[in-house]
Amino acid sequence: MVRYRTRFIDMELNKQLDLGIRQVLILGAGFDSRSTRFARHGVNFFEVDKMELLNFKQQCLETNHFKQTFIPVAANYLEDGFFEKLRSAGFNLLEPTFIIWEGNTMYLPREAISLFLRTLENSLPSFRIVFDYISSGVVTRTTGFPSITAIANAFAAMGSPWVCGFENIKGLTQAFKLALTDAMPMADLRAKWEPTKPAADIYRVYSICSLRRLNPATE
Repeated sequence: MVRYRTRFIDMELNKQLDLGIRQVLILGAGFDSRSTRFARHGVNFFEVDKMELLNFKQQCLETNHFKQTFIPVAANYLEDGFFEKLRSAGFNLLEPTFIIWEGNTMYLPREAISLFLRTLENSLPSFRIVFDYISSGVVTRTTGFPSITAIANAFAAMGSPWVCGFENIKGLTQAFKLALTDAMPMADLRAKWEPTKPAADIYRVYSICSLRRLNPATE
């Protein structure tokens, strides 16, 4: 399922770059390698994470003779002052931006997600954002699939519990100036890309979506 979300985001990023996007923001970037794999002249990749992780990532790239192709932003994107830190790093708040929010939402309280989306739409006049999410039944252990409950329990046991899920992602967007441009469960991506691969239960309750900010002046 991680391969499916990676491929989906890669395709969306490549499409946006072809359409002229020149600013990419990766939230909770971790060891994301897209700034290297999709490096283009004139495109800035801003990666947000802990300073220790960003420094280690830079060292890994240098050790293996890769040029650093991202701009590090040591920050917690949920905290006040985040966009000021972005701007200090050279981020242009007025530039159309493609935002990658991969592998984050299931670990965040719903209130934090809503507040962040509200701050995002109030701070950036033009952006698209892609993120993955689980269904709320995974969090409440009510999917009816023992294998899914086992996975959720395993993450909790590791100290990384899944705390937020969504049944209707379109309902979330209606509270904001956001339009849903794409949304699908991993089961659909599996059927499309690997139709002969066995369908795991988790594919039914794990999805990915793409949203864009509406322009109130024209929509």
